[in-house]
Amino acid sequence: MNIFERNNLPFGLIIGFLTSIIGLVVVYLLFGVMTQLGIMDHSSGAMDKRVRTMAILAICTNIFWIRKMNQAFTSQTLRGIIISTMILCAIWFFQYYDTLYAE
Repeated sequence: MNIFERNNLPFGLIIGFLTSIIGLVVVYLLFGVMTQLGIMDHSSGAMDKRVRTMAILAICTNIFWIRKMNQAFTSQTLRGIIISTMILCAIWFFQYYDTLYAE
């Protein structure tokens, strides 16, 4: 059985959450390498903005799976990926609500 032949909601949820976690690690390492190479400045007080950016980029890694599973006979897996993405987006929004709309 091919990994893409599974069509169930829990499988999509697992893919969605796992891809975002792996994406966060990759983006964190990429930001670290860019800081060491001098491409990006070291963050002194802007660490919260950098973490906020890394988190939203990690959530966006699910776009690959959404495009991949947007085909016939994978609707339940696609639904799981989209649900996990929306949960992560809601967590991100409520976590950074005060900093986004601070006056």
